[in-house]
Amino acid sequence: MHTSNWRLWCVTEQAWVYTQSESEPTECPNDSGHTIDPNLTVIESSVMGDTLSSIQLKRSTNFDVPSDWSDIPFDVTNLENNAEVLEHDDTNTDRINIHQAGLYFVFYQCVVDLGVESRVDFRVRKNDNTVLVCSDSYVAEGEDYAGDASDHYCAGSFLVELDEGDFISLQADEDGSGCVVQAGLVLGVIKLETGPKGDKGDTGPQGPAGSIFGQEFQEASSLGQSSHNLTSYEQKLRLTTGDLPEGTYRIGWSYRWRMSHNDNKDFKARIQINDSTTIMEHQQEVQDTSYDQKHRCSGFYYAELSGVKNIDLDFCIGCYNYQATAYIEDARLEIWRVE
Repeated sequence: MHTSNWRLWCVTEQAWVYTQSESEPTECPNDSGHTIDPNLTVIESSVMGDTLSSIQLKRSTNFDVPSDWSDIPFDVTNLENNAEVLEHDDTNTDRINIHQAGLYFVFYQCVVDLGVESRVDFRVRKNDNTVLVCSDSYVAEGEDYAGDASDHYCAGSFLVELDEGDFISLQADEDGSGCVVQAGLVLGVIKLETGPKGDKGDTGPQGPAGSIFGQEFQEASSLGQSSHNLTSYEQKLRLTTGDLPEGTYRIGWSYRWRMSHNDNKDFKARIQINDSTTIMEHQQEVQDTSYDQKHRCSGFYYAELSGVKNIDLDFCIGCYNYQATAYIEDARLEIWRVE
């Protein structure tokens, strides 16, 4: 059996906890007396001895969603570490070409600006003719919010077996009008197997000890509630890394937020590296009549990094109003090495 990195929700601590195991864990690794929610237990990654072939694409401009299913082209290749396995098609830029059969993890995430009473659906298709199972997701503006347009976060991830010669594309479709996928849309693929098993070869010299996947793990958290009533960003949490060796890293974040009023006031947050490179921007309007309604936001980003880095979570209100206050709590940042 393969050893996997597991993420569990500890009800007692009200926090995510992590462990490695060949089978699904049934107790909190911090304290066996704690209660966990088994419905939220997920595999974060497999522990393997070789570098995993990975690709991540990004769109640097907005995408106006059409009323029929359409492929979404990408103009930026953030990561492509093994073009012999995964390759961004230079001609048909919506495609990721698969050059080796195996099990793959596919993910995408974006922010959608919805029109009034509109809905945007996403799906991933193989070879322009097959919709992949579990690849669909959507965001919608409910009828209760007629006349109200705001940004919505959407993400999807799934596992799929793909063959050599396949290609996949992300598609979107609009039911309504005026919907826009904002710049920053990300599509990524990771091959979870390092390749087909061949005949046993001759014994070679002693190599390095194990995989680098998951190394350099660091995290920071600020669980208490913070408030801010200005349009200038206020820092909620900073993660200062150690001296990172050059490589590809996964940066993750999670937080809960609310606004003191719901009359067209936006909550804003961002993730920055070294106070200069913004890797996530979140702006969302409150849509509930109860101003104490809390919302959860989480996500991740792959980046090429080295050296000491400051990773910040900042927040503010979207427009000035003396009555509006933004609140944020249960904030977490984490980073680990992918390759």
